[in-house]
Amino acid sequence: MVLLYVAENPGINMVELAQVCEITVPTASRVARALGRSDAEGSLPPYHGLLEISNNPNDPRGRHLTLSSDGRMICDHIERIIAERAPIFV
Repeated sequence: MVLLYVAENPGINMVELAQVCEITVPTASRVARALGRSDAEGSLPPYHGLLEISNNPNDPRGRHLTLSSDGRMICDHIERIIAERAPIFV
């Protein structure tokens, strides 16, 4: 859910993400940091590398979220599946 909200709202911050996902800000932060790269400041395992987390120039405590190239590739794949109305098998 976090990945898709960031895909639809590039630059979203942690507070906004928490609100739209109906989770707490600390939970949004932990999930975003786990979806980030392993070399990103404050990242958490399992380091999926799907999000880029950047500092907010107007608020040193704030962070902006965007998709990484891998995150964009996954979201593009999801959009193609939906557009093709192909069944999803697990």
